[in-house]
Formats: sequence, C-alpha cells, structure tokens
Amino acid sequence: MIFLIFLIVSTVIFQAVFACPVIAGNVDNFGIGSRAVAVCGAVAACPDETYALFNNPGALKGDEGFIFSIGTSLVKPDLKVTEYSVAHDPYHQKTEPFSSTTDGIAVPHFSASKKINDRITAGIAAYVPFGLEMEWPSAPNRNTAAYNSHESYYMREVITPGMSYKINDTVSIGTGISIGKAKTGQSNREYFPEYIATSQPVKDKTGLDEATLRKISSLFHDADIRVDLEDDANLSMNIGMLFTPDEKISLGLTWRSGTEADFSGSAVVVAENGMILKSKADTAIDFPQQIQAGVRIYPLKTIAFEADILWTEWSVTNAYHLSFRPAIIGMIPEISYPRKWEDKFQLKFGTEWQIIEKVTLRCGYTYDPSPIPDETFDFVWPDADRHVYGIGAGIALEEVTVDIAGTYVTSDGDRIIKGESQNLNSSYKGLPVGMKAGGDMKGIGLTLTWKY
Repeated sequence: MIFLIFLIVSTVIFQAVFACPVIAGNVDNFGIGSRAVAVCGAVAACPDETYALFNNPGALKGDEGFIFSIGTSLVKPDLKVTEYSVAHDPYHQKTEPFSSTTDGIAVPHFSASKKINDRITAGIAAYVPFGLEMEWPSAPNRNTAAYNSHESYYMREVITPGMSYKINDTVSIGTGISIGKAKTGQSNREYFPEYIATSQPVKDKTGLDEATLRKISSLFHDADIRVDLEDDANLSMNIGMLFTPDEKISLGLTWRSGTEADFSGSAVVVAENGMILKSKADTAIDFPQQIQAGVRIYPLKTIAFEADILWTEWSVTNAYHLSFRPAIIGMIPEISYPRKWEDKFQLKFGTEWQIIEKVTLRCGYTYDPSPIPDETFDFVWPDADRHVYGIGAGIALEEVTVDIAGTYVTSDGDRIIKGESQNLNSSYKGLPVGMKAGGDMKGIGLTLTWKY
C-alpha cells in the first residue's frame, strides 16, 4: 500500500513537470539526468544510477527510504546555412546565408525509487528519450529553405515504472515499461512559381495541365502549410543487466525496445491573400530500438573510467507518409518523404573523479554519426555527424545531492549537398538544390536528488 501511494504521488509530480510543452533539442539524447549528460551517456555499467530505468534498469538502486530526483536540461541549437541555391530558378540560384531561430529548449526529467527488500528495488522515472525542435525564418526572401521546412518538432515523452532484482552479489537485472505520448509537426511554404526559366519544361508530378497549374500557382505560391499531429499512447520496454565481479570493474548491458506511433491531427494552409484551407492529417512513425553495452573500471577507488557503445536501429525510419482528408489545396492527397536512414553506432567515453568526499568531477565525449544519408537530407531533420563534449560535477550537501552538467555539440565539418537530396529537390518541383551548412548546440543541466 505504501509503495502504491508512492507511485501515485510520483505520477502526479510527473504530470506537473510535463504540463508545459517541452521537447528535446536533437533527434536523440546524450544521457538522462545531469550525471549522465556530463559523461555523454556513458553510464550503462554505472552502479547506483538514479535514472537507471532508462540508462540500465539492472543498475536501479534504492534506499530503505525513498529517493526522489528532479531536474532539467536547457539546450540551444545554432545552425547556419552558408550556401543555398536552386538550379534553374532565377530567383534562388544564389541566396544570402541564414541561421536557425530556435529558442532555448527545456527538457525535464524525474525519478523516484525505493528498496523493497534485500533483492528488489522498485522505481518510476519520466523523461524524453527522443526529440527535436528546429525553427528557421519563415519568409522565403530570408530563408529559401522555407519551401522545404521552416519549423519542425518531434518528441516522445514517457513515464517508466520498473524494478530491479539482485540475483547475487555480482549480478542484477531490471526492467521498465515505458508508457509514452508522442507529438510531431512541421511547417513549410509551398513552391508554385508561375514561371520557371529553364531550358527544359518542368513537369509537375500532379499531371495537371498548364492552365490549371498557373491558376493554382497564382493562388498558393508562398502559401504556408502547417501540420500538427499527436498519438494517443505508445508502449516500449527497457531491460538491463549489471555485472560487478569485483570492486574494480563492472559491465552493463541494456536493450530498449522500439515502438510504433499512429499520429492524427490537422493540416492548415494559409495563402498569401488570406485564404485558409483545412484538412485532417495522419501518419505513422516507428521509434527505433537500441542496445547499449558498457565497461567501467576503477584504477583508483576515487576514479572511474567508462566506455560504452550504443547501437540504434535507425533503419526502421525508411519513409514518412503524410495523408490528408480532403486533399490539401484540392490536389495533394499525400506527401511522401523517403528517409532510408541507416543503423549507427555511437562511441561514448566518460570519467568521474571524487576529488574530496562530497565533490565529484565528471567529463565525457561521444562521437555521433548521422543516420541520414545525403539523398534524403532535409530541413525537417537537419542532422550531421557530431562530436559531443560533456563536463559536470556532483555535490553532496546535507539533505540533497546537486548534479550539474554542461554539454557542447558541434558538427563534424559542414554538411554539403550537391543536388542529390530527393526531399530538398521535391520541394522545388524537382529542381536540384545545393547546400552547405554547419552549427553547434550548447546545453546546461541541473538535477537535485533527495533521500528520505
């Protein structure tokens, strides 16, 4: 009964934390909780991990009383497009550089746990395992890529109850069931030029005659199309194992299952003359499964090094189809975005050093290769190969432990597209698009943990 009350109270706190619209700043995360953020997510083999229900459920540790933890990360992505051109379009063959306008984004997290007996620990956690939010200038004269996308968001928020079981002094296993809610949306300008100066006629994929196309062009060129979707609920599972053969080494293994989400919502078209058209919209998106393994060594009692490898099955994201009822602008029943994402491995490294009894310093590094090939790159998912650096500290005060973290993410050189992106080209009715872009993301995190 006591633990049931504990779970109910925890759920209420979770709902309060997520009452405001918040999403993560990138398609993946680099750790849940400020301790994990500081070491760039290299915590799969870390014993006594507060957010173990995500990082490794086998490492979930409780106390005779309750352990409560709450915190947030603030991230600010800054991307700049230095070159952007549309072949055969006299108005967009060369444009001025433009930058993202995304505000700082808050990403909260919460956990609670209790030791039930010598072998069993139960807990609950709330976090954002996947997310993205990007904004760009919406006016095409400031951002030519607005015809592809000038705003996009995608997030999955979950609450995960779970438990761990200590098999013996060296092996623990654990599991959690994640109950999620997902939202996604995007906005773009519609490209319907009345005249395109090309040496060859441009064939519109709708198959409409020239007179009809010119009429539609005059009404809907530069119209803004906004799509907002959400699902009812989705489920996934986390399973983990922690193996600690002695005091100087620990091994961790975690599997996070994928899940499917069926989205529905609305599409709104606002023409330059003020005309507004509305449709219902729906799509389906698969969230990928992940496997993370890590080894943690203690060369000294106060120093720990950990190396992890994380595999993500991004290939489940093969295509993205948006269906509209009725067809938007009276002629587009569906928009398809080929994705053809590729499975990727991340390498994660983290270090912790307890310099004095109550203070621990941390740092980490991750190499994060992009799953998005050049042929399906677009501004809905403006991703690139990234280097991730983390730093932080844990401070144990009288009644609370304070964990702070800072992170810096930078692209591994500029992302260069030379007309091969199907998604960019289709935004301009098949005209080849060239692009050069790069950027970075900065973030800070704070997590407070109490033991009662």
